[in-house]
Amino acid sequence: MLKYVNYWIIFFISFFLDRITKYWIITGIIKPQVIGSCFNIYITFNRGIAWGIGSNFHSYYSNILYFFIAGLLIYFIYYLKSILHNKILSVACMLILAGGISNFIDRIWYGAVVDFLQLHWNYWYFPVFNVADVSITVGALFILYDLCKAQE
Repeated sequence: MLKYVNYWIIFFISFFLDRITKYWIITGIIKPQVIGSCFNIYITFNRGIAWGIGSNFHSYYSNILYFFIAGLLIYFIYYLKSILHNKILSVACMLILAGGISNFIDRIWYGAVVDFLQLHWNYWYFPVFNVADVSITVGALFILYDLCKAQE
């Protein structure tokens, strides 16, 4: 079990970075602001899934979404046990779990995910996101990399 400590370190760093940055935003330690010509700090509460899809769902569908997300997180925990021999997939799963669990905590505490990072170029704005979303995305990219590597 000791040889898997590095995976847990990755999990906790990602998880706590997301939790602390959300705390700073919610408490006003970090204020909404424009940083440079293409980056904003802008707080929003996302009741939907990626990019706000489904944010207008009836509460019945929101509850189904919560159960789906919980099931997906449980699946990743189960899946992680079967791929611990693969470093890339293990890191990917830890990043996805850290981001997923942190965003799930937001849904329980606030009824929505706290998003606050926004990239833009001129009049084009990328949807607002958070550190957990970055972790999930990087984890997904690691999985894609591993799949492509396996095809060689």
